[in-house]
Amino acid sequence: MKPRPLSAGLALVLAASSLALAGCGQASTEPTAGASDGQSDQVVIGVAVYVAHPSLQLIRDGFTDYLEEQGVRATYKDSNAQADAANVATIATTLAADADLDLILAITTPIAQGIVAQVTDIPVVYAGVTDPAYAGLVQDNEGLTGTNVTGVSDLNPEAKPVALIQEIMPEVKTVGALYSSSEANSLVQVESFEAEAEDLGITIKRVAVTNTNEIATAVATMTDVDAILIPTDNTVVAGIEPVIAFGQNNHIPVFTIDAETLSKGALASRGLSYYQHGREAGRMAWEILVEGTPAGQVPTVVSRETQLYLNPDAATAFGVTLPANLLAEAQIVATTG
Repeated sequence: MKPRPLSAGLALVLAASSLALAGCGQASTEPTAGASDGQSDQVVIGVAVYVAHPSLQLIRDGFTDYLEEQGVRATYKDSNAQADAANVATIATTLAADADLDLILAITTPIAQGIVAQVTDIPVVYAGVTDPAYAGLVQDNEGLTGTNVTGVSDLNPEAKPVALIQEIMPEVKTVGALYSSSEANSLVQVESFEAEAEDLGITIKRVAVTNTNEIATAVATMTDVDAILIPTDNTVVAGIEPVIAFGQNNHIPVFTIDAETLSKGALASRGLSYYQHGREAGRMAWEILVEGTPAGQVPTVVSRETQLYLNPDAATAFGVTLPANLLAEAQIVATTG
């Protein structure tokens, strides 16, 4: 279905309750109950995610909250590929054939790649994608695409994660980067870690996995690193628990780009708010659905705001003393669960 401008006088309604994106056993494509009363101004939005974890849920929450606040009446059809490439293809095919859809929100690089490859006549807004140009979604990460695709990147070039590790651990020499070899967004980040580390006199040790089942074995090879750095890798973040346990047992601090992981025991992150990231994607969807702007005329953007997050509980578990100046400026996170 082509995007249709909405009437300006829509009453505010609850667009959708936050549905946990997790499924079990197979790809899911399920509608989320919205405020459906049969009015012609109701829109239908497909939401697809590669795998479930808290940061990706925050993107969805920010997206739906923004549209609700703007008075957009929406029904959502949620899909979760559960980190399976075959499920990505199935979801993309299903969405491409859904004549009821007014827009698709594609969360994460792998799911966005699958959808953009198959969907040509429905507006697509991506989010949680690190380098859209590298992933082949757009020509440039910032600007007009002229296609049915736009979105917001979480590349966040101001974060400088290796420098943060050095601020907390001045004697650091080697940092292990654990990532999924099947996620283009992760490779881009690891390469940026290496470029930043070279200027700081630090070595990056790459360790790749292909699925969550390999994480415990892979991280066990990192006994020779001083710290571990996890990119916004959907596979590793979804299975972070053995990484945290390994780090605690060996007093090797775990740093992440994904701030939500701190509540599971990671030490520090300097990154963006994924809730605000989702709201930015929601603003783009509003331009398309309400203003009637073609997706290709809504500029793509890169998130640049950063916030420092520290977990003092994790510092104790890793045997690290956090600098007072960083504690003074950080948002403090406690380990839960």
